[in-house]
Amino acid sequence: ELVRIIVFVFGAALAIRTVYSAIQTFVLPRSANDRLSRFVFRASLGVFGLLLRKTHTYEQRDRIMAFFAPISLLALIPISLILIFLGFAGMYWALGNVGSWEQALKVSGSSIVTLGYAAPGDLADGFLMFAEAAIGLILVAVLIAYLPTMYSAFQRREQAVTMLEVRAGAHHRCDARNRHLPLPQWLGRLSGRAGRRQGDGDAPRLRRPGRSS
Repeated sequence: ELVRIIVFVFGAALAIRTVYSAIQTFVLPRSANDRLSRFVFRASLGVFGLLLRKTHTYEQRDRIMAFFAPISLLALIPISLILIFLGFAGMYWALGNVGSWEQALKVSGSSIVTLGYAAPGDLADGFLMFAEAAIGLILVAVLIAYLPTMYSAFQRREQAVTMLEVRAGAHHRCDARNRHLPLPQWLGRLSGRAGRRQGDGDAPRLRRPGRSS
């Protein structure tokens, strides 16, 4: 009986800690130092480090590392589901209504993917099944809702980098076919802000690359 109590407490702690990690990563509107997320990103970085050994140029490394953050972030959901699956399996086994660990794993897997083909008749096990199914659905829904936010953040970062390059005086490459295209609106606004800050006399004038002044 003592072993079952310890297993139940450990399984509950594992499930609660995993849900708390998911809340910190996907819901909390600020950065948080989460151990599970840090472990996943470090493990992913180790895998990408092996891939970088075969590269020789910056362009090759950049193409590979562009997938580091999205893949690491997407890997958090299946890893969280696996930890919840194991935690609830321990709780099912600790309650004693399933015959073995194999049956406990079947019940937990059936619950987290909402299949429901292996359902014990006990009320306590049924409550755990409903809780596990709800947690699994919520985690997947949170990921789907978080993806547009993540993509928007990437877009804002790329726009900020582009504006920083313009302020630093970087010249973008363009060929003769693109020289007749109008300048983007945000580039004109940037020029106006620079003029107001530095004065009309010494304000930098932004020109299209390839044209003479």
